[in-house]
Amino acid sequence: HPQGSLKATLCVDGAERLYAFCAANDVPHDRCGKFIVATAEDECSALQALASNGQKNGVQGLEIVDHRFVRSREPHVTARAALWSPTVAAAQRAVQRLVRGQAPAPHILNEPVSVAVEVFTSDMADRAMHLPGVERSGLRLTLTVSDMPRAYSAFRSLVMLANA
Repeated sequence: HPQGSLKATLCVDGAERLYAFCAANDVPHDRCGKFIVATAEDECSALQALASNGQKNGVQGLEIVDHRFVRSREPHVTARAALWSPTVAAAQRAVQRLVRGQAPAPHILNEPVSVAVEVFTSDMADRAMHLPGVERSGLRLTLTVSDMPRAYSAFRSLVMLANA
């Protein structure tokens, strides 16, 4: 994302908040990481540019790694080098494991949780109103759910509908 852009700021801040929320509420998550792979030598300079941009945006832990590092984690991937981001996809993977029945039961809350998103325009809010149960107050959209997987799903749905 462009340096200093709203999207870059929200991605970094949102990731930190999401991990803190998961830890505080016993939501299963793992920091499984992500590779951006260069398969040819002439692609390696682009990895360095991405790493530099990410670091300027405050992304922690980015590292250029060699083919051996990639192979040790992803044996079926052929790469010259890669940009390794060790903190990507934690909650999404946890929710996917829950859906497939490969993780502990969802964290049931004593009280429902409200997921709120504030959008930038009325048009965005109008689009998100297609999700059943959404309440709107100006540019703020709220949806109340009973467990953590539904909270995660509600947040993603609100954001995707608002940006559709």
